[in-house]
Amino acid sequence: MTEMAPKSLPLHRARFFIAALATLVGLSAPLRAAAFSPGDPVRLTRSETLMFQGKNFLGAPKGQEFSVLKDDRSLVYVAFFKEDGTVIAVTLPPEALEPCPPEAWGDLLRGVEAFRDQRIEDARRLLLRAGQDPQYRQLAATLTMRINAALATGQQVRSAPAAGRPAFAQALQGLRDTAEQLVTLRHLCLALPLDEGTDRLSGSVLGTPAGAPVLPPSKVNREDLAKRVAVSNRAVWRCRQAMALHRLVEATRYIKEGLKAEPGRPELKAFKELVEKDMDEADERYAAADKMRRFEKGAVHALTALEMGLKLCADHPQLRELKQEMRAAVEERTAPPITPAFLAAARVQTSPQALEEGHNLYTTRCTECHELELLDSRSVSGWQKAVAGMARRANVNDSQQARIVEYLAAAQNGLDAGK
Repeated sequence: MTEMAPKSLPLHRARFFIAALATLVGLSAPLRAAAFSPGDPVRLTRSETLMFQGKNFLGAPKGQEFSVLKDDRSLVYVAFFKEDGTVIAVTLPPEALEPCPPEAWGDLLRGVEAFRDQRIEDARRLLLRAGQDPQYRQLAATLTMRINAALATGQQVRSAPAAGRPAFAQALQGLRDTAEQLVTLRHLCLALPLDEGTDRLSGSVLGTPAGAPVLPPSKVNREDLAKRVAVSNRAVWRCRQAMALHRLVEATRYIKEGLKAEPGRPELKAFKELVEKDMDEADERYAAADKMRRFEKGAVHALTALEMGLKLCADHPQLRELKQEMRAAVEERTAPPITPAFLAAARVQTSPQALEEGHNLYTTRCTECHELELLDSRSVSGWQKAVAGMARRANVNDSQQARIVEYLAAAQNGLDAGK
């Protein structure tokens, strides 16, 4: 029988084969084109652990938003503000991220920033999408018209310099006027990139040829604008981050800083409304918890109100102080230690050593990213799912998962026995 020479695989099948093989043997991540560009707003599709320099850094809840720094296909680098205000690059798996839904003001801002960076097609696309919102339709149309006029007359200069320069100078003046109007409207974060983009467009079209018209001077205080916009931009992202972590007192501080620098910033105005609403509800939870703990057997209801309040506002000073005052009751209903009384109430066959291991794992690994929840906030099957979902991020293996769930089931038994 004649031996047949192997045939080469078609290119598309070869790529599929290599990617599948790499996935199976774990040699590399599946082939993936970079999906995100620097500056893109993205959000988490599931709870994740932020990684910094290859180590667990902080838990991030589903829905938290970030700004992309770099997408290198296997990891996405996003910006994270530390408590001291410094920005670090943390990483997330690309499969856990998706683009933030289009939002008119965000499109408007990113569109003008794209013009500043001379990414013209991105600018047109984003401004067109922003114009679909009735609230910003007129503003988006004005910006689009002025930018397109400058681009069109810039092309005329390239093809017929002498004839095109007057019209180009007029179009540039229109952009300068628009930047000044945006300052009047208190949209500083739009005015600054528009004015900067005018400089860059003029430089790319005119260069320094003999007889070129002088670029119309800026009509805004660029230095002051740059300082204010830097503060408001930072406040927006720090506020997003604080709100995702339910740190509303912290978020309130950023909102005040941002609105002082740029009083008309729409994102900060919207954040202020949301934060004030949740703060009011957290205050109500505190009042309820403080009242109920004073009644005999009211601790259970007080702890529920306390937990619900802290889920709304994790840095609420009065709720945190109350939690400290009730720390013994909190421990008893979140992670009771293994004592003879615990073992008697739990009525399980699991050895005390195994339960102790589960308790230690639960109170150390599971608190790296979040606070402990009340034991009766989930069923045993619910705890199994929760522990399994967090195991990878907490670096907990299957055996350790089992120990944690055994401990939680025993603790719930003890809780039920004491009711």
